[in-house]
Amino acid sequence: QHGIQDGDLMVIDRSVEPRSGHVVVVAHQGSFLLRPLRRQGEQWLLEPLRPGEAAIPLDLESVDRSGLFGVVVHAVHHLHKPRLRRI
Repeated sequence: QHGIQDGDLMVIDRSVEPRSGHVVVVAHQGSFLLRPLRRQGEQWLLEPLRPGEAAIPLDLESVDRSGLFGVVVHAVHHLHKPRLRRI
């Protein structure tokens, strides 16, 4: 999604001010999430990846920015994905 594929190398910039539409990395419940960020009125939301999932509210006004790690600024695609060898 959003041009990011499984196995891509991502460049995350912690100095970029997050805006609606950015893809961000957030520490959430013990793991890192990669999600598009959306502003809805006064509320910030992490968009769901699959239909039927709920958006995750994010408090960007808190001192620690609610686990925000950074904004994805580049995704590098592998041109030749390694193939599994059959033995």
